[in-house]
Amino acid sequence: MSNDKSSGGAPKSASGGSPKSASGGAPDCFKCKHFYITWEQKSQKACRLFEFKSDRLPSVVVFKSTGKKCEGFEPKNERNLKK
Repeated sequence: MSNDKSSGGAPKSASGGSPKSASGGAPDCFKCKHFYITWEQKSQKACRLFEFKSDRLPSVVVFKSTGKKCEGFEPKNERNLKK
């Protein structure tokens, strides 16, 4: 039970800073170049980097599986993002 301020706050990304979703600091998969949408009814969300499909966002699956936030986040090219 330490009040160490240096370890508090939002977790830092290995990629230098990722856009955070509203779900507690997890990377925003919709802004990641590895994320894509499938045609499969039961597994509509997918990650090319970790090669899996799910009905939940990949960053949520990674967190629930490993206890760590996704470290594979890489932002999409700016020209591919809608402004």
